Amino acid sequence: MTLEQVISRLENTIEGKRSMLIDLVKGRNFTERVTAEFLEINISELERILTDLKQVQEATTAASWVGNPDRSGGQFTTDEIGESHRWR
Repeated sequence: MTLEQVISRLENTIEGKRSMLIDLVKGRNFTERVTAEFLEINISELERILTDLKQVQEATTAASWVGNPDRSGGQFTTDEIGESHRWR
């Protein structure tokens, strides 16, 4: 599973819980109100996790370009240059 898949699944979970919350807010009994409050807290927690995952995704993407210059312009990495004597 990739980070993108985790983010997508988490976004879908949050949307599903928001839909459930909308239905529960309409409820008038004690159980529905308590469940709605629980869902609000749960959604907030999931949104914080989602924010963290997106930050990790951005940092990982940026770091991949720095750590692998071959992707950004065809240059050789330090390891490849050090092993060039083996190519002959």
